[in-house]
Amino acid sequence: MKIKKISRLNGRQREEIRELEAICHAADKTKSKVYLASDQNATDIPCFFLAYINECLVGFLGIYLPTMEEAEIKAFVHPQQRQKGYFGKLFNRAKKVLTQIGVKRFIFIHEANSKAALPVLESLEAQLERSEYILSYRRTDETGFSNPEELILTELSEKTQDSTIKQEVFRLYKELFQMSEEEIKHHFDQILESIFEQEGKFYLIWKNNKILGCCATSFKEKNTWLYDFGIDKEFQGQGHGKHMLELVVHELRSISTLSNCTQNIFLHVNGANKVALSLYTDFGFEVIEQYNYYCVK
Repeated sequence: MKIKKISRLNGRQREEIRELEAICHAADKTKSKVYLASDQNATDIPCFFLAYINECLVGFLGIYLPTMEEAEIKAFVHPQQRQKGYFGKLFNRAKKVLTQIGVKRFIFIHEANSKAALPVLESLEAQLERSEYILSYRRTDETGFSNPEELILTELSEKTQDSTIKQEVFRLYKELFQMSEEEIKHHFDQILESIFEQEGKFYLIWKNNKILGCCATSFKEKNTWLYDFGIDKEFQGQGHGKHMLELVVHELRSISTLSNCTQNIFLHVNGANKVALSLYTDFGFEVIEQYNYYCVK
């Protein structure tokens, strides 16, 4: 078996990975697609490991580095080539690269429907840390839009770089998402790039000239993903979440209608965040997928 470590994939390699991914999905009854770009990583290292036998791709491992100390890993091996040690070889090769740059925690993302990965996780003595859910907006009985709190939604543009607003956004992210200054800057640069490329939007929600909260969206494969939805701690526990969510969903529905495109809206939430999960499900989102995060140190 030959393993290639790659920083950026070419077109042919992407095709091979998608073909292998489709075979594994069919066998394991899974459906999540691995992200095949390295632009979200905090450093430029090999983040794709491809295992070949006779020039045929039989295994894949991809890495996402949210920080320099933690790596999120998604991997799959051809069903006919499992239990031959190929995953172990892929992981050992990736682990060697990652430990050299100081990574100490390895997080394996396991789609709950799949049973095939459980013996591997057990052999690694991986510990379940958390579960995350993918939710889809399924409400079809919408009546007229209302805004009883008279909230105001503004859209951040890559051209509007008001320093005061930027400082407020950074403060929100630090308080709500426990991110460092460096992580916030890197994350926000990605948001601005998505806005510039017309692949997403960033909203601020105001009340009485104060920022109540924020929300980001990305457009992927004709679907809209909602993320970084948060309310300033000063305004939490006052029932603003539902009205903020209604305002954002109404805006996204309006965009979909004007552009004559799909109205599917998705988001993901940490299972430990019971308040957010309850907010979303009460509003009309339904859980459609579950992902478990296992840690190896």
